[in-house]
Amino acid sequence: MFQAWNHVTRYLGVTSLKLKKTHVVVILAVLLLVTVAVALAGVGVLNLSQNGDGTTKPSTPTKTSPNSDSDNQTTSPSEGQSPVAAGTYNDLSYGSDTKQKFDIYIPETTATRLPLIILVHGGAWSSGDKNDVSAVANFIASQDFVVINTNYRLLPDFSYPAPLQDFQMLLQWVNQNSEQYRIDVTRVGMSGHSAGGHLIALYALTQNKNYIAGGNVLPKVYAVAPLAGGFTLEGIDTTSDKRENTIIAWLKTANPQSLGLPIDQVDSSDTATFLLLHGEKDVNSPPQQSSLFYQALVDGGVEAEIKIYPGRTHLTLVSGIPDNDEVARDLISFFNEKLK
Repeated sequence: MFQAWNHVTRYLGVTSLKLKKTHVVVILAVLLLVTVAVALAGVGVLNLSQNGDGTTKPSTPTKTSPNSDSDNQTTSPSEGQSPVAAGTYNDLSYGSDTKQKFDIYIPETTATRLPLIILVHGGAWSSGDKNDVSAVANFIASQDFVVINTNYRLLPDFSYPAPLQDFQMLLQWVNQNSEQYRIDVTRVGMSGHSAGGHLIALYALTQNKNYIAGGNVLPKVYAVAPLAGGFTLEGIDTTSDKRENTIIAWLKTANPQSLGLPIDQVDSSDTATFLLLHGEKDVNSPPQQSSLFYQALVDGGVEAEIKIYPGRTHLTLVSGIPDNDEVARDLISFFNEKLK
């Protein structure tokens, strides 16, 4: 310390210690800063590694679980946040209800942004879970798509239009987190089985509505592939209490009921393309459902295709998808053509 003092006084041209008060204050401040800097450097606090060109390297970001959803609030990632690693992230939230959860599958790929497929389970509008179709979700992701396998609010606690609100809340989450999860929001498709097929068809035809505030400006769905969906009440015994007719209960709060039926929502402004897949032997949702809906789409100027699979039932239509069967190949070919 005294050596430093001597150096400073010599530098200032001071030959004695008879200094002005201002000189003393300045010199002591300089010495204090030098001492602190040396001490910090010693413990590595100021040890900034550098690249070869002398620029400072950014620190490696700390990995955090994408499942962190404290208070069930959805937040967008910080600007420049690193993309998540490839893999499956379970039970993320897009809302505060316990059913407003989803899994997201990120495939191994070098692409920075990928098309997104939203997968919606069946269950007669009153039951079912995303885990029912997790094998299908995993298969689709293996074909270089980001896949969101989602739950939605069900009967009897929720009715029309709760699932449609859920889809827009989910797309709001997608919009906020697309960079981190490597999603191309200009290439979005949907697929769903049974009740899920009905709901995605209805949503695709009404997605310009504000089911939530600002819903009409969210990412658009361009390719829709319902599996054994229900689209019309024609051919259905509306007096039956069988589980497959639960659509009647779901429609009770749609006023008029046509708001909840895809076949009644077709118009020339619709921009999504449809692939309708149905099993010939389906008795839960007869193939007539897809045939009638297909004709309505074509008559309304909406691009559509239909495939009826001989011998397939309501469940066997989807059971072979994880093994890359004929239905799987048609499904992936459709999404590749429309979204890649």
